[in-house]
Amino acid sequence: MNSTQYEGQRALVTGAGGGIGSAISRVCAERGASLILTGRNREKLESVRLSLPGPQGHHVVPADLTRDDELTLLGQTAAELSGTEPLGILVLNAGAALSASIEDTTVQQWDHLFALNVRAPFQLVKALLPALRANPGGGRIFVIGSVVSTEAYLDQGAYAASKHALHGFTRVLARELHREGAAVQVHSILPGGVNTEMVRSVRPDIDTEQLIDPTEIAGIVGALLDMAGNAAVDEVRVRRRTKDPGA
Repeated sequence: MNSTQYEGQRALVTGAGGGIGSAISRVCAERGASLILTGRNREKLESVRLSLPGPQGHHVVPADLTRDDELTLLGQTAAELSGTEPLGILVLNAGAALSASIEDTTVQQWDHLFALNVRAPFQLVKALLPALRANPGGGRIFVIGSVVSTEAYLDQGAYAASKHALHGFTRVLARELHREGAAVQVHSILPGGVNTEMVRSVRPDIDTEQLIDPTEIAGIVGALLDMAGNAAVDEVRVRRRTKDPGA
């Protein structure tokens, strides 16, 4: 690991107050990046900021990404901050899940999942692509999807539909940016069950000892950040060791 490879650059992490988001934030900070931490809970974000190397260099920007006004303000703040330190890393991690049959899912629940899981990443990419393109060293976009992005699980219709949509968006984004000359790379990470508050709330029956630790997902992000050669990794699928890969 080169601890200074992103020194003088910014990284924006959505859902930074949660398990995966906070772990990825640390990986970015360890590589010298100044963090823009966003999520709905200011207290959690401040706790993450204080735990990172160089806490005074990081910014907390609380935002509800389902609200257009707050999403717009976040994009403007990130763009302004990138004027002094170029935006090099965008981590689209924020998300929500739901455990309900399709018949029992309300339109309001469906719309909420699509607003957070699909619409917010789309809007942030549109707002911040100019800043990522302007980075002399090129930019990185990490989209934290799910194994549900390509699979079907009972009672997760709305969640699966939103993650399928996010995955399709990510794949097309990667191809469009590659057409421009690959200055901005896109990485899609599709993990199975991770030991987070969200997964525990949706699957209270699951054995948490068998779940993936958030630091393992962050480690993958770190490994991709450390790749500086000609190799490009578009997609990483991660399953639990106890999960049958053929199931």
